[in-house]
Amino acid sequence: MDKEANNISYEEGTIYRYDPSFDIGLSSDQVKIRTEQGCTNAPVESPSKSVKEIILGNVCTFIYFFISRIWK
Repeated sequence: MDKEANNISYEEGTIYRYDPSFDIGLSSDQVKIRTEQGCTNAPVESPSKSVKEIILGNVCTFIYFFISRIWK
């Protein structure tokens, strides 16, 4: 039987944390409760620059540096 542990309280209610065994996992009811609380593994947008933005920024910086040295 799983046990509830480390419940976290916040303004809108309580987030229930479970400690299920690895081979069984959460029950359907527990998954429903966690989903309603917004506790999912949904991907979030990265706060950093993308690879394209980093490369473009570095290339533009090099070009501006090169042009500034030529036009002196």
